[in-house]
Amino acid sequence: MTDREKYKSAVEAVASSKMHQLEASDIMKNSKKTFRFKGLVIAVAAAVLLIGACGGAYAADLGGIQSKVQLWFQGELTDVTLDISNNGSYSEYTASFTDAEGNPRQIMGGGVAYDFFGKERPLTEEEILEELNAPEVVYEDDGSVWVYSGSEKVEITDQFDENGICHVKLTGGEKPLYMTVKYGEGYSTSNNKFPKP
Repeated sequence: MTDREKYKSAVEAVASSKMHQLEASDIMKNSKKTFRFKGLVIAVAAAVLLIGACGGAYAADLGGIQSKVQLWFQGELTDVTLDISNNGSYSEYTASFTDAEGNPRQIMGGGVAYDFFGKERPLTEEEILEELNAPEVVYEDDGSVWVYSGSEKVEITDQFDENGICHVKLTGGEKPLYMTVKYGEGYSTSNNKFPKP
């Protein structure tokens, strides 16, 4: 190989290397443009999700949840407007309805639940409905005492023992519910047997 051929070969290699560098830099420029466009799309999508989440949180916290449900109230299936609001880890609810005599009524309450890790969380709508559908013990002005559970109405006035304790088996649900009532102090329930007061 002559010097001239060696020189020509070296120049061609350098020129080829320069051409590959230009091609590589063009590819990089194009990929940067693509990346910037993708970055812009991702940023816009993130902003939309953030605004939507904030709007949803705003509506859930301030406006709360309002549902039309049917609940049992003293043995009668009743149309109820249920308003639920969450204040951090605490839920508050108001159940508004008209009773059998046509009087407007409200039941208010609230509470928290604990997750698997022991952290407080607001009650869900299902948990609140379960609470509102729980059996109810009513002490009437005439001295009678009634237990209401779904469509069941049971008078227990004369069933209290000398310690003020009464046992009631409710059979209106899918499974029997065993209830122990302590006069004027509350009650406890079990699906298996009469619980201790």
